[in-house]
Amino acid sequence: MGFPEFDRGEIVNNLTGAVTPLKANADFAFTSLLAAGFRWFDPRRWGHWSFDAGFLGAYLGTGISALSQRDQINLGFLGLGGCVGYRIGRDRFEPFVGFAGGGAIVNVESVSINHGDVWGYWFAPRGGIRYYLPGTRWSIAIEGLFRFIGGLDGFEGPAAGFTLNETPHAGLEGHWLYVPLGLFEIDLFPFLRPAEATRRPRGLETETIHGRASVERH
Repeated sequence: MGFPEFDRGEIVNNLTGAVTPLKANADFAFTSLLAAGFRWFDPRRWGHWSFDAGFLGAYLGTGISALSQRDQINLGFLGLGGCVGYRIGRDRFEPFVGFAGGGAIVNVESVSINHGDVWGYWFAPRGGIRYYLPGTRWSIAIEGLFRFIGGLDGFEGPAAGFTLNETPHAGLEGHWLYVPLGLFEIDLFPFLRPAEATRRPRGLETETIHGRASVERH
């Protein structure tokens, strides 16, 4: 679930510089995210620490229709992200923190008028906890992101020539559009064999497979 809102936003006329206050609160919205990347976990080198890096794409949409009028906002996100985790509880639990950012594409419809697509940028601190299912390649996690979206410029139609929620420039105060997110995640680790997925090192010889996981040799 996402909670997109801004309480001190602005609409800036790019020709005259006029600024109109704007605020909105979508309460909550469905969000989905798909990520692919690498996770490094080598107990011989780093103990219980793990490291992530990868690409991610996400979608968030919310809208309302009433009396033949429709308001809708669709947000698409592409970016890069990374996390640092520390495994506890026989290496089955992993609290983690990280950061992500990239480009955003936005489509806005107001009172049944579609203003077209526009590009912006975003960044977000992130954190959560992951649980590795014993003897499998799978893990589940709960993660939170606090996503900030920068100025959005280039709307079409009636909104052409305006910028939504512009970040500070040219003496304007500016504000961010912020989108707190709560995510439930399911992860698959294809380079792990099930018996190796949750093994805990016991001082035995260790080697790294594909930079991702550790294997014990008896």
